[in-house]
Amino acid sequence: MQGTAADTTSIAGTLVNHRADRLICKKGPSKTITHETVIEWAYVDGYGKPRGVFVERILRKRQV
Repeated sequence: MQGTAADTTSIAGTLVNHRADRLICKKGPSKTITHETVIEWAYVDGYGKPRGVFVERILRKRQV
């Protein structure tokens, strides 16, 4: 989700990647979600380094 607004209880934005599960909303529509529903997050910092992506890193470590 590319965030467009946030407050202390929710974040609004548009889903920019394809969903991993059919129960997740489709790519494109704008949505507002609560912080409690977020289970993974990622962004690229000002130096081009990815931040977040916790689940992916854990799964990669388990494959080794």
